Amino acid sequence: MITIKRPFLAILILVTIFGGILISTALGFWKTQSTKTPAQLKTGQFAGMPDPGDIRGSYTFLDIEKAFGIKATILSEAFSFDKIIVKPEDKVNVLETLYADAVASKEIGTDSVRLFVAVMKKIPYTPEDGTGLPPNAILYLIQNKLLDSDKASQYKVTELETLGHTMKALTPSQETSASGQAGTTSSTEQIGTKPVQGTTATASATGEHTATEKTVTGATTFADV
Repeated sequence: MITIKRPFLAILILVTIFGGILISTALGFWKTQSTKTPAQLKTGQFAGMPDPGDIRGSYTFLDIEKAFGIKATILSEAFSFDKIIVKPEDKVNVLETLYADAVASKEIGTDSVRLFVAVMKKIPYTPEDGTGLPPNAILYLIQNKLLDSDKASQYKVTELETLGHTMKALTPSQETSASGQAGTTSSTEQIGTKPVQGTTATASATGEHTATEKTVTGATTFADV
């Protein structure tokens, strides 16, 4: 019977552990931090492309721009609404907190971004039950002929539609930047929410009141689509 001394056994265990880590690192199996790069689709027409379904809540909109070539400013503006302001450097999971008090019928969060990106890239994706899109995101997709009215009705969030808003139309050529490169948008490319503007009633010197008709300014309202 072979007897192994304890000091030798301890050294053997350490060599085995750290040797395994070194080999795993060299082969790419050992990762100490996330790469912020979604996995690639393995099969089908879109094989080799990044998988929208692998977008994590810890990704920022800038990370998504690098992975999918969609401008971070387009993404952040699509998911902004009224007083909810999303910035390109924000993490995707911030949406769940920002919309928590405003939305009850559906959830706007990480899966909403996966859905939006999938539609933008025309990659089939089945969202989770209850996933919704904010009005700006739906309008952008409709205006660029990426979403039909039936799907829009499926993803719309009733609570948000009751709030007045407008959004500038974007052309398809403005929607994406070169894959892997950061992009910026000018003020004419921005999707945004704008208040309804109108004139107020004024009083004349004689005490008579004359009210002028209110008008709505903006490019397109959700009700018009």
